[in-house]
Amino acid sequence: MIMTVEELRNYITTDETDPGLDLKLQALERKIQGYTNNNFRRFKVNGVIEYPPDIKEGVIELIKYDIAMKDKIGIASETISRHSVSYIDPNAGENAMGYPKDKLGFLKPYMCAQFGQGVGV
Repeated sequence: MIMTVEELRNYITTDETDPGLDLKLQALERKIQGYTNNNFRRFKVNGVIEYPPDIKEGVIELIKYDIAMKDKIGIASETISRHSVSYIDPNAGENAMGYPKDKLGFLKPYMCAQFGQGVGV
């Protein structure tokens, strides 16, 4: 696991329950491994993956983003006078893993090449 809920609570203040935060941490770990095509095995210490500090810091920032933006997800802009709302296309190129790509820069050093299976078959 990237970090424990207790460790995460040292960096954020939220009303989210411990099981809810634990689920977010597990989901982010899977998303990060899938997005980077990296299972982080080279960071194993005594059989346990010890994620680098920049990964932990990035995950904290993603969870802070989730907490701050959960009511605004999908809204690109909103105008008050003559009320107008523009929405973000979740399939557009500026999103990945459900986050804006500019929030995922910390993962770039950990990206691994993915070779297709069955190529040429």
